[in-house]
Amino acid sequence: YQRRVHGMVKELSTCAEHVFVASNTLCKDMNSTNDMYKANAIRALRKITDSSMLGPIERYLKQAVVDKADTVSSAAIVTGIHLSQTHPDLVKRWSGEVGEALKQRGVMAHVLCVDT
Repeated sequence: YQRRVHGMVKELSTCAEHVFVASNTLCKDMNSTNDMYKANAIRALRKITDSSMLGPIERYLKQAVVDKADTVSSAAIVTGIHLSQTHPDLVKRWSGEVGEALKQRGVMAHVLCVDT
């Protein structure tokens, strides 16, 4: 069920008035105890994020980079890779979190892309 909701959020978020509601819903899922909800919310958030929303969600993404679940940290790191193309300064501020993620197994290849 939650996957369908994330898919719908991505599709509906193309309208500017829906982006705020969609991002709030996804931020709530990023605080979920379910790792798959977190990872899917991060992936969906990448699709709808614009410059005005980066500040509020940066904290969530930084926390997700060092999450103990590989699926969550990988989703956050891949999101960082995509964001680095348009907002490189934002991702450069994650150097401490990226260093921590390098110590975790399973996310090293993604982290190396962000760190360089």
